[in-house]
Amino acid sequence: MDSRFFERVAMYLRKSRAEEGEETEVVLAKHRAQLSRYAAEHMINVVKIYEEVVSGDSLFSRPQMLQLLNDIENQEYTGVLCMDIDRLGRGNMKEQGLILETFKNSSTAIITPDKIYDLNNELDETQSEFKTFMARQELKMIKKRLSRGLHLTIEKGGYVSNIPFGYKRGYKNKVPTLVPDPEESKYVQMIFSLYNEGYGCQEICNRLNMLGVRPRRSDMFSRSSVRKILTNPVYIGKIVWGQKKHITTKSFNGRKRIVDNPKENWLVIDGLHQPIIDDETFETANALLQGKRHPPYRVGGVIMNPFSGLLFCRRCGRAMTRRAFGKNKAEYLLCPTTGCMKSSRLENIEHTLIGVLIEQLNTLSLQDENCSTDCHRINDINILENLKAREKKLQKQRNRLYDLLEQGIYTTEIFEERNNILTEQLNKLSAEIKTLEEKQKRKINQNDLSNIKITHLLQEYWNGTPEEKNKLLKCVIKKAFYYKAKNAGPNDYIIEVELRDVLA
Repeated sequence: MDSRFFERVAMYLRKSRAEEGEETEVVLAKHRAQLSRYAAEHMINVVKIYEEVVSGDSLFSRPQMLQLLNDIENQEYTGVLCMDIDRLGRGNMKEQGLILETFKNSSTAIITPDKIYDLNNELDETQSEFKTFMARQELKMIKKRLSRGLHLTIEKGGYVSNIPFGYKRGYKNKVPTLVPDPEESKYVQMIFSLYNEGYGCQEICNRLNMLGVRPRRSDMFSRSSVRKILTNPVYIGKIVWGQKKHITTKSFNGRKRIVDNPKENWLVIDGLHQPIIDDETFETANALLQGKRHPPYRVGGVIMNPFSGLLFCRRCGRAMTRRAFGKNKAEYLLCPTTGCMKSSRLENIEHTLIGVLIEQLNTLSLQDENCSTDCHRINDINILENLKAREKKLQKQRNRLYDLLEQGIYTTEIFEERNNILTEQLNKLSAEIKTLEEKQKRKINQNDLSNIKITHLLQEYWNGTPEEKNKLLKCVIKKAFYYKAKNAGPNDYIIEVELRDVLA
């Protein structure tokens, strides 16, 4: 056994799929004890332990592994101790290649109770690649069996998703299904009844909130949650699978985004559960919804709101959302919290925010002018000049020391003592002057860069798509806030803008 890999070792703990039924903390504690015993028996110096408490096949969903790879790349360890080589990861080939290459390039060994893998050894490298290949094939088979079992359950009419409002979890011949909740199901029927009588989604959600009814995963009902209930076929006894699909992006981290699946690819099955709504009521409600249909707020993952992730309600802090109203489908921005803040036209808010940025640009330009024409008004400049005056005074005092020494007034000992004190003070002043000069230079550069970025935004903004506008705004704005009083007029609102630190 090669002990040169035992000098500085990291321990990596992660639960396997075979242990998914057990609690993560219990599994990791058991593995920690086993590996600690192995390390003690073989005189392995474990300097740090990485515990992966989150699960996920993707490398980029495991923060401890990412940190470990970063530390390995920085040559911090001679080896990594783990239960088995596949605990490091058995995702796709790209991720496994990244893990093995990081270990190989840093000459870091993979230490397991069964074997030590030195990836600079050709035989060990081949064995590790074979083991990770087999682990990947095993993972594919597990996923395939899970997917097959899931589809079999759905084809039997079982329900495997989150429990919708109005139902409870139940089982029929060991197949998971739904059972109507006596209380919540009444409110589902009320939602459909009110909508078919001509009440809108907003009025219905207001009534539910006043009655103290609460949805499953939020504090209050909203227009969108009422709309989702009205369009969910589960309430007429149907199971619909495959409405959405996950698309992996081309970036290295393999992030996924959710997009709508074509309707012809949906799997629609008669469920085992009891319907809460009859077919006629459901179809009437959905026909009414189709008549009120507006363009989607976000199409295929494309941003349609230029203020997405930027503009927040000043009162509740939630992100303002885009909605289209009226015959002309005019776009408005509104707070998603019911009754919190009045809405305003999106176009008007755009003009207001651009006006705020123009004011900010003028302010920055004025600061530059003030900085170049009247430096004495800037506090930093005052301090800088005072420091330079003190520096000049100390230099004169030090020059006088030599005169006093030559005249015999000071002895050599007194001269050296006073000279050392003055030299120390001068060095300290020089450092302070240098710091302030750099700060002043940085400030001017920051204003210049802010001017450039805001000017570019103003030139390009009105020619861009909502997504392009959003990117331009995010280059300049860190966060913006919207406030509108209860009795305010259409354009009587306040927009506050917090700019980014452009040099950060």
